[in-house]
Amino acid sequence: MAAAITVAPLFVNAQRIKLVEGSVSPLKGITELNTEFTYDNVKVGEFSNEDDYIHKKTEEYNKKEAGKAN
Repeated sequence: MAAAITVAPLFVNAQRIKLVEGSVSPLKGITELNTEFTYDNVKVGEFSNEDDYIHKKTEEYNKKEAGKAN
């Protein structure tokens, strides 16, 4: 008779938090917190938006080797 052992990995999620100001006491008892990040005003390097960066990089790659950026 063969015995099978199933090992279920245990996942532990923990983050270190550095409190800059305020208090975390309002979160007492909360076991789950959904966070949403918005990237409305993010710049990519010297470019004001991602589309400009992609356009420039595509041009650069295609000058080097046509079709590489596709």
